[in-house]
Amino acid sequence: MLNISLKGANEGNEKILGIGKEPQFAYDNAAGSFTEEVIGTKYQTVLQSNKYQHLTIRVLGDDPLPQLTHEELEAANDSGTPHLLIFKDGKVKFDVSKSGWFQASASATGVEVASKAPASSGIGKIAATTSNSKED
Repeated sequence: MLNISLKGANEGNEKILGIGKEPQFAYDNAAGSFTEEVIGTKYQTVLQSNKYQHLTIRVLGDDPLPQLTHEELEAANDSGTPHLLIFKDGKVKFDVSKSGWFQASASATGVEVASKAPASSGIGKIAATTSNSKED
């Protein structure tokens, strides 16, 4: 297992492209399934300084950006001016699953909107694959 800062995973850039978000549901180990209890928010992001790698970042507790909806993040991305987010105390954990797959998980204690990427930045639309399901 390897732990690094989120900024380090993004080649030193603290601003990360936000392309979506959804509730993080609690998991019941005994039942082997997710509950209806919302325990945080999952942000779908793209590490633009690291070959545009997709990364879901979990922030536990109340949504730090309740005014910024999934639809707004998606629309900003579709228009070519995605929101740039800065995550507080962001960490990325790299591990190998029992079946041998490489996996990364990320968390932070908070998030804020830094700005929107200017249309002239060349970032353009980022392909987003989000499910809005409890299983993710």
